[in-house]
Amino acid sequence: DISWKRAKDFLVPLNGRNPQMFGRETLVPGDIIPGSLGDSWFASALACLSEKESLIRKLFITQSYHNDGVYKIQICKGGIWREMTVDDYFPCSATTNAMALFTRSKQHLLWVLLLEKAYAKVHQ
Repeated sequence: DISWKRAKDFLVPLNGRNPQMFGRETLVPGDIIPGSLGDSWFASALACLSEKESLIRKLFITQSYHNDGVYKIQICKGGIWREMTVDDYFPCSATTNAMALFTRSKQHLLWVLLLEKAYAKVHQ
């Protein structure tokens, strides 16, 4: 079963504070967890990008958690940069501790979820 939840409703219980966009520690490739689709190419790409945290941060126009749940992210498609607006509703397992079903972070960081959502939106 799937239920759609806001990031604040499934990330906060895991780390005890407001969801964090990037966290306090340096990003590490091993922090990226592939989602339930079984296709890990996107998670692998994010793991590679996490080696250069400054490049990931440049993609995010919205740099921190927002209670309204709206974020702006830059995505390049076909050599053209596009500004994507995404919300923080994500499909979660209704039976497995309400974890997000797709690519996520072991540190429960928001950037992974939002970047995958923006990527999906620009390629729809």
